[in-house]
Amino acid sequence: MERWPLPEGWEWRTLAEVCEINPRRPAIQRDDDAPTSFVPMAAVDEVEGRLVEVQIRPYGEVKRGYTYFEENDVVFAKITPCMENGKAAIAQGLLDGFGFGTTEFHVLRPRPGVLPEWIHRYVRQVSFRAEAKKHFRGAVGQQRVPQEFLESSLIPLPYPDDPARSLETQRRIVARLDALLAEVAAARRLHAEIAADTARVMEAVRDEVFSELATRAPKAQFSEIADSRLGKMLSQASKSGVYSRPYLRNANVLWDEFKLDDVYEMDFLPEEREEFLLKPGDILICEGGEIGRCAVWEGQIEECYFQKALHRARLKDPCSSPRYLMHFIAWAAEHGAIAELRTGSAIPHLTGVKLKTLEVIWPEPRVQHQVVVTLDQIKAEITEMRVSESENALLLDQIEQSILFQGFRGELL
Repeated sequence: MERWPLPEGWEWRTLAEVCEINPRRPAIQRDDDAPTSFVPMAAVDEVEGRLVEVQIRPYGEVKRGYTYFEENDVVFAKITPCMENGKAAIAQGLLDGFGFGTTEFHVLRPRPGVLPEWIHRYVRQVSFRAEAKKHFRGAVGQQRVPQEFLESSLIPLPYPDDPARSLETQRRIVARLDALLAEVAAARRLHAEIAADTARVMEAVRDEVFSELATRAPKAQFSEIADSRLGKMLSQASKSGVYSRPYLRNANVLWDEFKLDDVYEMDFLPEEREEFLLKPGDILICEGGEIGRCAVWEGQIEECYFQKALHRARLKDPCSSPRYLMHFIAWAAEHGAIAELRTGSAIPHLTGVKLKTLEVIWPEPRVQHQVVVTLDQIKAEITEMRVSESENALLLDQIEQSILFQGFRGELL
C-alpha cells in the first residue's frame, strides 16, 4: 500500500511485527462430542465486517481439516471474491475461547500492545484489499492472498516505543471509528429498507391492476392467444462453428430485461433458422431455474436465436400486446400460478404442455395497451429510484472508506 505522512511518534510496522499470522494450533484434549464453535465463510457479514452467526458443531467433526483461531483473533478471507468483498471479522463469542472455520481464512492474532480492532479496521480498507488482490496466486476463480503478502504489508502504529500510550491512542481512534461507522451502518439499514420498499412497489401496483381486471375481463388459455415452443437443444454436434450464430439461454433472460454481455453461439443450420429465429415482440420465458421469468425481445441483436431452456411465445393477434402478457406472467408468478404448472421434484421445470394450459386474464387490445402504459410508467419511475439508491450506496461506501483512512492518518484524535 502507498505510505502517507504519519503523526509525530507514529511509525510504519509490518503486519508480521504487530500480529502472528496463522499461528500454530495448540494441542487440545477434548471429547469428540464436545460442542465447539465453527465459523463458515457465510457467517462473516461483508458489509459491516462482523460475525453474524457462530455455529456449534461436535469437536470430532471440526478438529481436523479446518482453520483454528482464538477469541479476538482477526479472521481474514484469503480467497476471491470473499476477500475483495471485505469478509474479515474479529472472532468473538467462541465457546471456551477458541473455534474453527473454513480453510479460506487467514488468522491474524494481535501481539501484546495491539488491539484486534486496529488490525481489523485496517485490513477492511478497500485500499488494503486492492493491494492484496495484486498479489493473488492460483487459478482464475480460485485465487488467494498468500501469507507472504500479509507478513510484509505495512500498517501504521501510534507510538510503538510507548506501549501504554500506543494502546490508549488506538482505543481512542477505534472508539471514534466505531461511533462514525455506526452512523454509516444505520444509514445503510435505512437505505436497505427503502430499497426493499421500492422493490415491492411494482408488485403492489401490478397486483392492484390485475386483481381489478380479474373481476371484469375475459380469460383465455395461453394456447389460445399465443404460439409457443422451446428452442434448439444444445449438443456437441451443434458446436462445429460452421453455422455459428448467437443464441439466448436461461441466464440471458431476466425479469423484463436481457443480460447480453455473455451471449453464446452455436450452429443453426440454414433450414432451421426460421424455426428458431427471434423476432421483435417475441416473449422469452424461462423453462427452468426461476420458471416463468420472462422478457420481451425487441431485436437487441440483429440475428439471434434461442436454446431449449427457453420458451418463445408469439402472440397470434398482432394487435395484442406482448408486454401485457409479460406483465401478466410476472403477476401470475407472484401469486403462485406459475409454480402450480411446474413438473419434476428434483429439478422443477415448465413444460410446453403445462405452459399452454395457463389461464390468462385477456381483455381487448385497447385495455391491454392501457395496462402497459400504466405499468411501464411505474417501472420507469422505479428504475430512476434504483439508480438513485445505487448512487447512495456507493456514497456510503466512500464515506466509510474515508472515515477509515482518516483514522489511520491520526486525524480522528
